[in-house]
Amino acid sequence: MEPQLQNWGNFCQYYSADLYGTWTRYLLKEKSRESFQCIRSFCAKNDCSEIYHQNHYIYADGTQESKTFSPYLKPITKGLFLDTCFSWGSIRVEPSTPFFF
Repeated sequence: MEPQLQNWGNFCQYYSADLYGTWTRYLLKEKSRESFQCIRSFCAKNDCSEIYHQNHYIYADGTQESKTFSPYLKPITKGLFLDTCFSWGSIRVEPSTPFFF
């Protein structure tokens, strides 16, 4: 099977749900950092042809916001989905650019 299609199939099998976690932003030239809660929601259409992705952020001061990053169309996604974990890939790390692992 083509790797992109296998990756897409892994998403549909293992990750169509909410993922809860704490995110931390590290600043390159400062010692300070910011941590906040995030609920990352992935949902595939019934036929698994599209992925919908939304992040809901909850900050320490009580403010909340949601951002939508979708739809992703089969088989193109930045994520690498394995059977026990995933990585939202970045080609390179640059200042002021999000990097996830």
